Amino acid sequence: MQQPMLFLGGFYFPVKQLGAIVAGATAALIPVTLGLDALRQIMFSAPSIGLLSPEVELMILSVMSVIFVTASVFAVAKLEDLGRKYGKLTVKEQ
Repeated sequence: MQQPMLFLGGFYFPVKQLGAIVAGATAALIPVTLGLDALRQIMFSAPSIGLLSPEVELMILSVMSVIFVTASVFAVAKLEDLGRKYGKLTVKEQ
């Protein structure tokens, strides 16, 4: 799964070259896409190669980070509850 993520995430070339629909879907699924796109634009001083402007990408990444941190807090709390209930970290019977 690493190579498809690197390919679609924009590690090898600007994600804008994949087309608007694929680039938008990739940016929604793989957060590193937006970060790499913003870094590439800033480093080369070429906003024309980017999917969105670096400011917009930073705002999207900020919102995504709040969502992901909140979701991880709830996921860890759920795992702790399951651990207390079953005395193990998995529910699967062995």
